[in-house]
Amino acid sequence: MRAVWTIAASDSGGGAGIERDLKTFADFGVHGCSVITACTCQNTSGVRRTLEIPADFVAETGEHLLAEGTPGAVKIGVIPSRECLEVVSGLAQRLRQGPDPAFLIYDPVLTASAGQDMSRITHEDLFRSTLFSSLDLVTPNLPELVALARGLAACRGEDPGSFTLEMGQTLEGLDCMAAYVRTSGVRAVLVTGGHSHDGEHLHDVLYTPEGERIIFRSRYIASSCKHGTGCLLSSALAALAAEEYCLEDAVTAAVMYAGKAVSLGYSWGHGAGTPASGFDRDDPRFLPVIVSSFDEPLPEYSFPREDMRLGLYPVVDSTDWLRRLLPLGVATAQLRIKDPDHPALREEIREAVALGREHGARVYVDDHWELALECGAWGVHLGQEDLLTADLGRISRAGMHLGVSTHGYYEIARVLPLRPSYIALGHIFPTGTKKMKSSPQGLERLGHYCRLLRDWPTVAIGGIKEDTLGGVLDAGAGSAAVVTLITQADDPEAMTRKLLEAVHEHNSQR
Repeated sequence: MRAVWTIAASDSGGGAGIERDLKTFADFGVHGCSVITACTCQNTSGVRRTLEIPADFVAETGEHLLAEGTPGAVKIGVIPSRECLEVVSGLAQRLRQGPDPAFLIYDPVLTASAGQDMSRITHEDLFRSTLFSSLDLVTPNLPELVALARGLAACRGEDPGSFTLEMGQTLEGLDCMAAYVRTSGVRAVLVTGGHSHDGEHLHDVLYTPEGERIIFRSRYIASSCKHGTGCLLSSALAALAAEEYCLEDAVTAAVMYAGKAVSLGYSWGHGAGTPASGFDRDDPRFLPVIVSSFDEPLPEYSFPREDMRLGLYPVVDSTDWLRRLLPLGVATAQLRIKDPDHPALREEIREAVALGREHGARVYVDDHWELALECGAWGVHLGQEDLLTADLGRISRAGMHLGVSTHGYYEIARVLPLRPSYIALGHIFPTGTKKMKSSPQGLERLGHYCRLLRDWPTVAIGGIKEDTLGGVLDAGAGSAAVVTLITQADDPEAMTRKLLEAVHEHNSQR
């Protein structure tokens, strides 16, 4: 269990700040530590007074915690003074050093949601410090993004008036301001959508370190229980970063978590209510949709749904293997021939289709969707990049089944609106069958994805061995895809029978 720090103010009302961060860390199963920068006298109706913690005590707390080791991630919130800003900036530089640096997130709160000042620093002060050059991510809402852009412009002697709230109503304006803020040295910007919803949807917009823009569309929840949502989202991101989720996956899961927290929110005082805590992040009702614009419609495809449990799913590179395995009772298989110039590609696919029909098996064709259509295949399996070029409309209209590969929360959010026949989850363990961009997911993450896709057919794939098959099925996967476990076995037929029996026995006990 890795530690995650929050460097922020204490909220005596329990809705935001240190108190909110620690609740969120607990929900994500990480160990939370706190460096308190200020204590606030506040309740649900507002902040009465802020008591700054002396900067030297903030520095000593950080140093004392750092003696235990570098945390996995740090969420930074309220910085009440220039002296504290200097301390936090120096500490941030320290946390970025070494072979395993912390992931640093800044939630740029200078005023309370009710309007009271929480800090004596200005946005210009932020950019005169070294803080932003150490940050991995900053999470402003739209007004905060405008204020940051204006502060940076003023710091550089440029016109701050060129950045306005109206700019943020268009993607072009949002792109411009986020790109400008990124010139300060911060690696990524997440513009949260709470201030720019249309009453039905809100859009969180991520600008990645690579310069890509990703829009996460969520259902807007009309609720008065939103005090502390900025703290909640940024601390959820810190917890996920400490668990080594990639940035896109972390944002997807954090957006889900925030949506559910608001939907379950409650009021205990006379003012604003607070989001809830004490639940997981895998509720499919709150999974965002990945879109390319604010007004992009959702795709309308119809692919036949597969059985929830497809059983053992061998992936092979020739019809010779299908001739050996299908007579043993294998009901689902995939023909994966990666070489588009294979001299007998069409003949192999045609033969695979015929073998599937002969044995009453579902035979999927990997990648080559046009030939699969031509030959009347049961289904086609596509990776993320293939989805960008394949004619999904043609595949859907032909009534063909569609399986898709995913490697985490973000890619699940990308493909679920397509409503494919099944969703493959991988790679679970290290695999040598193909070069992977992602890291092995492991059984714990597989369990999260299966709970998220509880109503969808799933196939786990990647490095599954005989001794890990049970764990994969226990995690909730409806099927296990195997490659070398069969094709490199001393006796492939005997191994196949053994695996079929193991899967059947496990499913009968569910």
